[in-house]
Amino acid sequence: MHVVGREKFGYLTGEIPQPSPKDPTYNKWRANNALVKGWLINSMSSTLMGNFIRLPTAKAVWDAVAKTYYDGLDMSQVYELTCKAFQMRQNGRPITAYYSDLQGIWQELDHRCPSNMECAADAATWKKQTENQRVYVFLAGLDPELDKVCSDVMRMDPFPDVEVSFAHVRREAQRQVTMMNVPEVHEGSAMVFGTQRNGVARPSFSSIGSSLKNTKTRECSYCGDRGHIRETCFKLIGFLDWCLEQKEQQSQKKDKEKGRKGKALQIASQPSLVLKVDQPSTNNSSSTSLVDSGSPQQGNDWLW
Repeated sequence: MHVVGREKFGYLTGEIPQPSPKDPTYNKWRANNALVKGWLINSMSSTLMGNFIRLPTAKAVWDAVAKTYYDGLDMSQVYELTCKAFQMRQNGRPITAYYSDLQGIWQELDHRCPSNMECAADAATWKKQTENQRVYVFLAGLDPELDKVCSDVMRMDPFPDVEVSFAHVRREAQRQVTMMNVPEVHEGSAMVFGTQRNGVARPSFSSIGSSLKNTKTRECSYCGDRGHIRETCFKLIGFLDWCLEQKEQQSQKKDKEKGRKGKALQIASQPSLVLKVDQPSTNNSSSTSLVDSGSPQQGNDWLW
């Protein structure tokens, strides 16, 4: 890009050939050739410069680098890029970062696998199918909190391309971030992305300390309850899947605790089993028996 912008790309491709040393344009060509060659050498790491700095022309450097490092249509590279695109996940990152990573992979695939179709209609059909597939990949890698907007995109008619899909999802993601950054919210709706499950950041309930003191005096204008505002009222915006799952887990935890307490009370109310050792008799024999005990203070011959 830099070489083309300076109108010097012909020195790399050979379109501007080397003139005779007696030609009046030779000095200009030599200066421009040295300039382009310097751009190439300076863009390399110090460990590679020595391999190409002695080559006479910029074209010679360009051809040597292409033969040495350019892998062209190496199908292993195409396979790796394709797998990477299908395995890409948002994982709690900003939506723009996730989308940029996917776009970088797709642009590299387009560069390595250009379309060779000559018919304009077939080329347009192939392009549309490729765009649809990339929309599916983009939506599949989003976090679970964006499932609803994914369904909205899938129902759009006509089906959008990946740029329109990203814009639609980005607006919804921004709306969720804005709602979750409300400074004073009810404890039951205080959401933070600190918990991860299977590598995916998920919202969880978290106490926000002293800031809850001010929420107790606030009243929701929709449901009339105290402790939250209309914008975060679940009765208005609906209970999300993670919220219902959190409530179910809390309910199951309470049931288990009640079961353990009831079992402990039942065991405590049952009579204890103790070991009684009779006093030695005259024939130096002793007997041992296992009996139920009532009160622990029944004599000194009980062993606990």
